[in-house]
Formats: sequence, C-alpha cells, structure tokens
Amino acid sequence: MQIKKTKINSGGDGGEIFIFAKKMAGKGLITVDGGNESIGGNAGKVHIETDDNKYKGKISTKGGKSSLKSKWWENSWIQLIILISAILGIAGFLIFKL
Repeated sequence: MQIKKTKINSGGDGGEIFIFAKKMAGKGLITVDGGNESIGGNAGKVHIETDDNKYKGKISTKGGKSSLKSKWWENSWIQLIILISAILGIAGFLIFKL
C-alpha cells in the first residue's frame, strides 16, 4: 500500500507599512495581504500618522486563503451528531420492526 505524500506549505505573512507624513492625499490601494498556500499567511499591519489625511483609496490587510480542505465530518460536531442519530434511529427501527 502506497501512502500519498502531501506537500504542506505556509503562505507568507503580509508585511508592515508605516506611513508618517504631514499630509497624505490621493487614491489607490495599499495592500499587505497574507499569501495563499496550504496554510494561509497572516494579514499584515498598516500604521498611518498624518496631520492632514485626504487619502480616498483603500487599505487591504487580510489573511491568505488556505488550500487545505477539511473532511466533511470535521466541519461541525452537530453534523456528526445528526448523522450518528440518524444511523442509530434507522438501526433501531429495523431491529424492533423485524
């Protein structure tokens, strides 16, 4: 029996951005997102200090997505309890009905 090898990698964490300015203006996108991989990377950090902030853009600091898929029974204990209850109910019905 051959065991399938899986390669688990971690996505890189987002960086850190520090902006120190007297005046900040403009629009655009500042991103410090974590990388996507088997295990998603952590979000980065943005620190802005300004006296006059007229920045109208977006700032994104989200964690990376994980490509690992959980098994159906790992999603929720409630699903597992419902499944076991249904199996026991059917088995009990068949045993006592026959």
